[in-house]
Amino acid sequence: MADTTAVPPNSLFESLTTSWEAALNEKRQREVIVGGIAAYCYFHEINQRGLETASLIYVRQAIEELLQAIRPRQQTGQAPHSCSFCGGTEPQVRLAAGANGFICDSCVRTLGEVFKQEL
Repeated sequence: MADTTAVPPNSLFESLTTSWEAALNEKRQREVIVGGIAAYCYFHEINQRGLETASLIYVRQAIEELLQAIRPRQQTGQAPHSCSFCGGTEPQVRLAAGANGFICDSCVRTLGEVFKQEL
């Protein structure tokens, strides 16, 4: 195993994020799930709670994408819009649209906390 003690946690997470984004775009969700859980465990061990949480958000997104592929569509033929990170739907959460998905108010707050901790 490579020595990760020389790599600052923020830099490691940035590298992982780049890999996870590419994997999600290429529909390799299982890779994101395995890597995300490993990252979660690592960040948990070094007491980086914000990065631990952010890793789980990527795992959740990958799982949601896999579930969406196998869930039956609603009777209308279209699935409701949902948060790309947590899967929450309206009216339980407020959604904001992005280029390729949605994010809810709760996930925006979580990510804001993660980035605030990093500064």
